[in-house]
Amino acid sequence: MTMPSEPYVVFLRRIWTHRFADEALPWPRLLALMWLIQYAQFAERTKRFGGHSIAVPTGHFVASVRRLARQFRWSNPKVMRFLDELVRDETVCTVRVTPAGTLYRFVNWELYQPGASAIVTSDVHSNVNADVHSDGTRRSNDKEKVRTSIVRSEAATADTPTSNPALLGFARCWALYPRRKGGNSKADAERAYLARVRAGVDEQHLFTRTEAYRRFCDAMGKSGTEFVLMAKTFYGPSRRYDDDFSPTASDDVAVIPGARDANDSRRLKAAGF
Repeated sequence: MTMPSEPYVVFLRRIWTHRFADEALPWPRLLALMWLIQYAQFAERTKRFGGHSIAVPTGHFVASVRRLARQFRWSNPKVMRFLDELVRDETVCTVRVTPAGTLYRFVNWELYQPGASAIVTSDVHSNVNADVHSDGTRRSNDKEKVRTSIVRSEAATADTPTSNPALLGFARCWALYPRRKGGNSKADAERAYLARVRAGVDEQHLFTRTEAYRRFCDAMGKSGTEFVLMAKTFYGPSRRYDDDFSPTASDDVAVIPGARDANDSRRLKAAGF
């Protein structure tokens, strides 16, 4: 698997067993977010919570307010505000309520877990090598465990977002998309984008059209206003990304008050408004 070109730091999950993690101090929000990232399921599995079995897909986690309050040394209201903020800024989204708590999904899981298969494989090798040096009689069994763990980790990540380049393409487009005042769901936009890619739309074309729309909104003074198209509409089945975004129809927009853009103004004029 290709590792990311940007700098990154790898921490194994056993860092949370260090004695410093048990200090009776409220956690900062960044540390709480890092804990949630490692707590999210690395590979899909069914987990037991009390008397309930819950399927937790890759990049998802089940959280109850009381459980997180104990972990982070926070009050219940602070946990609720924290989770609400993560949902609002679309770091995570809610999937459904379970008997053990709410099932959440990291919206861009692959951005937080680069090279996941390689990391797991490396961790397996290092652990087994340590056992071999301390006890040579376990060599053959541990080699078999290594092979089994590698196969399982590769199979588990084969169909995850980490292996889906379209999600990275969407992340590029989302970073470029003009900001909008009011609602503009990133999760809905992602679903619309992926649907277009599955339908055969070229990702470079979507990126180019996003660039064109960003230039149009900047030129027309729309960026940061409610007149920016919702991204789910822009990438939706109506193919608004293929509209004419040349910023040359300012007169049209002025003639038709309330028009979303030049194309909308032309449609209104054609209809007799």
